[in-house]
Amino acid sequence: MTAAEINEILDRLAPGYAPSETLLRKVEEDARSGAESLVAIWAENDSGLAGDAAAILQRVEQSVIGPLADWSARLPDGRAVEALRFAVEAQIRMEAVLRERLERALQDKRLFQPPKSKADEPQPARRVCDEAYVLLRAMRYLKESSATALVTQKEFLNYPEELKEQQIARARMKQPWTDLLEEVEDDPEAA
Repeated sequence: MTAAEINEILDRLAPGYAPSETLLRKVEEDARSGAESLVAIWAENDSGLAGDAAAILQRVEQSVIGPLADWSARLPDGRAVEALRFAVEAQIRMEAVLRERLERALQDKRLFQPPKSKADEPQPARRVCDEAYVLLRAMRYLKESSATALVTQKEFLNYPEELKEQQIARARMKQPWTDLLEEVEDDPEAA
């Protein structure tokens, strides 16, 4: 739906009235339909088409938050703050949905075969719950450098299964994320 189409519909509304549920549904459907089609193409293909769809999805991932943040620099103070508030609230809602899905995945012990690395090396099978833990941790430590995140991820994925289970159990109990990957003390009896 174009800006002109939205303006035309909004012009028909009486001043002071919120947009109708029909209009909101139409705008939401139009905004989501392209992304949903791209996700379907990505999910249903193993070819280069899937890679192309993933690349486009990564470019449009912030289709609402990005414009709000960009416009905030051009708006008067009150409107700028309002635009930033909308962006932050959208981000919080998005993160809540992702966290809920990832917390469910923490219970999933199925193995899956990750895609080949950039070096075209096959990766060992991993558990869904381990990957969910790594992703949840990445959401918490946004300011962590990519090098540190990679080291921490590899460290966790190489933990013995029992230790990974302990870390995942702590995450599921909603312990503070700051201590999820605490230093593991050596077991004196194991020596």
